[in-house]
Amino acid sequence: MAMTVCVAAVCREADEPRIALCSDTRLDYGTFGSTNKTVKCDVAGHGWTAMLAGRWDEAQWLFQRVQKDFSKLKSAPTKDKVAMLLRTAGKALLKAAIFDPNKPEPTELLLAGFESDSPALVAVSVYGIKVDVNMRDSFWVIGSGASIAFVFLTQREYSPVMSQETAAYLIYEAKKASQKDSGVGKATVMVLQAPPDSSTTEDRAKLVIMNDEGLRHLEEQRTRFGLQPLGKFDPLPGGFFVHLTK
Repeated sequence: MAMTVCVAAVCREADEPRIALCSDTRLDYGTFGSTNKTVKCDVAGHGWTAMLAGRWDEAQWLFQRVQKDFSKLKSAPTKDKVAMLLRTAGKALLKAAIFDPNKPEPTELLLAGFESDSPALVAVSVYGIKVDVNMRDSFWVIGSGASIAFVFLTQREYSPVMSQETAAYLIYEAKKASQKDSGVGKATVMVLQAPPDSSTTEDRAKLVIMNDEGLRHLEEQRTRFGLQPLGKFDPLPGGFFVHLTK
């Protein structure tokens, strides 16, 4: 089932570009139960990563097709090339035996990478008989909790020039808010992605993952800056209103 939220947001560490990635780890198997140990971020290759959302078997099929196409490239692709590969893979999924055109949710991939050190986000959504590809330079969200997370990041006026510290907090806050969607799990994975260097090969990306101490720090920040519980309101005085007569 389509139970997830995946967020990718462009940010900066001092003068260097970065991409912050965040997701839950929940995967539901219908009548067979669910797990909270599913990694929804993987390496596409040539310094690019991919985040998966939607029906898991279809999302994996789509990712494996894209990963195979990346393996054939001799050098890191441009974002336009990535968009082309995603569209081609999406059209292939429409014809695959595994694809269910009647399911109520899209199958999605969100790719994050760098074009000459310039961050790029490219997403594909396969739904019904349509394949939609979008390119973003700030942030993007996929999965069943995407609408909630998107509202939080928009309300916070997220900008790609924000520091990685601010970015990490804001996408963590958005992810935690998205847990209001019944399909989003409580566990959180946070990854920071840097531009590829000489150590990056065709099947690698330059990543660091936040540990439990870092996640606890973000949760402490959320108690300071996040939504606060409502207290008791005083009665509204009659002077606050004007009587209308028809």
